[in-house]
Amino acid sequence: RADLEVWTEATEVARRLGVAGEFGAALGMVAGGTALARRCGITERPDTQARMRIDGDSPLLRWIDRVRRTPGRGARARLVFDLIVPSPALLRTSEPLARRGPVGVGLAYLHRPVRLTAKYARWGLAGRRVTAVAGVPRGAAWAIREVRACRRQLRAGPLDRVRLSEPPSGRGTARGVRWGLRLARPSCLERSLVRRTWHLGHGRDRRVVIGVSGPGEPFGAHAWLEGDGDGAGLLELLRWPR
Repeated sequence: RADLEVWTEATEVARRLGVAGEFGAALGMVAGGTALARRCGITERPDTQARMRIDGDSPLLRWIDRVRRTPGRGARARLVFDLIVPSPALLRTSEPLARRGPVGVGLAYLHRPVRLTAKYARWGLAGRRVTAVAGVPRGAAWAIREVRACRRQLRAGPLDRVRLSEPPSGRGTARGVRWGLRLARPSCLERSLVRRTWHLGHGRDRRVVIGVSGPGEPFGAHAWLEGDGDGAGLLELLRWPR
């Protein structure tokens, strides 16, 4: 209900009191609050105790606080190991997948580090490195899914009708996209279209270039993105979109 000037003044008051991170986190609890916090320039993070109060005393946050208070590297390492690799009985209480027999338990153990990493990244408690790690599987999953979607659409219709979903953002997602493209084994055209969608989602418009081998050479065709330098020795036929 207040204008930006009032909220900016309130942010400065919170900053003088040393609670700007808590102020921004509390704003994020309501619709539009996160965007307002960014406009006010709030970059601070709340401490663990404040985050626990805001998030309703989360078990994971209580565990993080416990690790920080535990003396000795060995004891802290044991706590971390017990969190990532709990007993099967304990795993079943928190992972629904583990309740589906031995195979479900095995899959739950594989999925648990990814889920915990995502939680760390969402709360901003493990820093930039963990955020980057959490982005890798998101980027890889997006790339694999979009290669398959691109393949289906190219079989069904012309290039102009290919529509791919918006790419994920955040640290580590670019690396994940590269890994996903390796795993999906796309054709050069599929790879170029997926990469173009990725660049468009991050504010860069790079067109797809299609070329063929020159006269007197065995026929060959290749697709790449502008600026890749893949077209040496090829005759350019098309730049898309025109």
